[in-house]
Amino acid sequence: MTTVREVSYDVLRAFGATTIVGNPGSNELTFLDRMPEDFTFVLALQEGAVISIADGYAQASNTPVVVTLHAAAGLGTGMGALTNAYANGAPLIIIAGQQFRPMLTLEAMLTNREAVTLPKPLVKWSFEAPSAESVPAVLARAAACALTAPTGPVCVSIPLDDWRREADAATAAYSIGRRISGNPHAARTDLEELARRLQSARNPLLVLGPDVDKYGGWHAAITLAEKLSIEVFLGSGEYSRMPFPTGHPCFRGALGATVEQVRDQLRGYDFIAWIGGALLPYHGWDEGPYLAAGTDLIHLTADPDQAARAPLGLSIVGDPAAALADLVELVAVSTKPLPAPRSDEAAVAHGGRLTEQQVWDILAEVRPEGAQFVWDAPSTMGWWNRVPINEPSSYFAPGAGTVGFGLPAAIGVSLARPYRHTIALLGDGAINYTIAALWTAAQRELDCTFIVLRNGTYQVLEDYGAMLGAQLPDMKLRDLDFVSISRGYGVRADRVDNADALSKALRNAFAEPGPHLIEVSVMALSSGMF
Repeated sequence: MTTVREVSYDVLRAFGATTIVGNPGSNELTFLDRMPEDFTFVLALQEGAVISIADGYAQASNTPVVVTLHAAAGLGTGMGALTNAYANGAPLIIIAGQQFRPMLTLEAMLTNREAVTLPKPLVKWSFEAPSAESVPAVLARAAACALTAPTGPVCVSIPLDDWRREADAATAAYSIGRRISGNPHAARTDLEELARRLQSARNPLLVLGPDVDKYGGWHAAITLAEKLSIEVFLGSGEYSRMPFPTGHPCFRGALGATVEQVRDQLRGYDFIAWIGGALLPYHGWDEGPYLAAGTDLIHLTADPDQAARAPLGLSIVGDPAAALADLVELVAVSTKPLPAPRSDEAAVAHGGRLTEQQVWDILAEVRPEGAQFVWDAPSTMGWWNRVPINEPSSYFAPGAGTVGFGLPAAIGVSLARPYRHTIALLGDGAINYTIAALWTAAQRELDCTFIVLRNGTYQVLEDYGAMLGAQLPDMKLRDLDFVSISRGYGVRADRVDNADALSKALRNAFAEPGPHLIEVSVMALSSGMF
């Protein structure tokens, strides 16, 4: 007898989903029973870490990842991290176990009462298999949905007794043979209009979002910027991927977090091509118009929902990488020289204590070639100006801004690409949400370096509170010992508070195999975000 479980693994294999990340419970054991040898199971100790490991792996490998979580409790615990996976467009196939079918009416212990409703609205599709025989077809649809642009997580609920039922041979063959291909391409006439506006503008600008990197448009973006001799900004709030080399002379940094900041930064540009992300996704509100008088724009995105919610202008729906390649062919070479490179202020010491800028300068000196970065330190915006990101698919961050992403996502990135050293830049607040992921890094002996910036406070909250004029309670982060915690999970760790010690610790971490954590004491200075 061929079981539903056996056919389901065939379906997942056909879609390239052979990595499973999970923290299972009793409802999920029949799925994991006798897992095929060509599948890899990665165990994590907490559900938020499970989601973020899978998120990092899916983005770095460009493949779907299966996630197994324990019924309602496991899925519910992981939903904070699911906000990032949804924003990042990570193609995750989440399988939440359900009770035996005969026990669902009783709502027996571990029954997921509203299995389809629970993960919404943080998934593209949610479904509960109506029968055991339908499970392979349900998984095929889930995989196809996760991989269709705009990509993203899906969730299916499957009762634990379904996996051992007999599969229907004819239906199973259809499911195993399913494929899906293609991304929407922007209309040629719209791209011709965009190219015309870029060339006729007095002072045009490119604003690029994370999907430029995700869809493979990095090199086309460079060619277009150089052909037009045009300045480039990273979109406001669009920090989950880096779409353009930060060391390039055309790069001008990231747009700000508030309406007023962005309006002032864009003042003087008469036309903006905003490509590969959401349009104007602010963090903080200010009164006043979105754009200064005399500024116009066209928006291009792979996501119809982003196009629909854009507050102004023309939005074009299409693959941003393909659109950039077409624009390169449509525009003529500008006679203007390239913009002058941006200059950054020298790092300044404060009473002998390290600043974040000093940390970045030291890291830039000693980082290994080909390093990939994961960022989850909200008070350190713009660090990439001092540690240039000059290769595609080399930087990942929480797309929804939900902290706790960085540590486990770095593990996922390292699992996907173990031949590149992974460096995670973590805040001393953010790391606590998923710190149990250190155990997975140790068990897998991953070449990851976790740099924890110990400023002793939720600096971004203090800065945002100051902008609001709010008087906040004490939220200092006292008496945390990340070195001891890290060692307890099996990861080597050091604590440093000066430049020489940091340089030595980083060099050792990069030279020695396996994971390392470095706790760096730094000054608590304003993030400058608001």
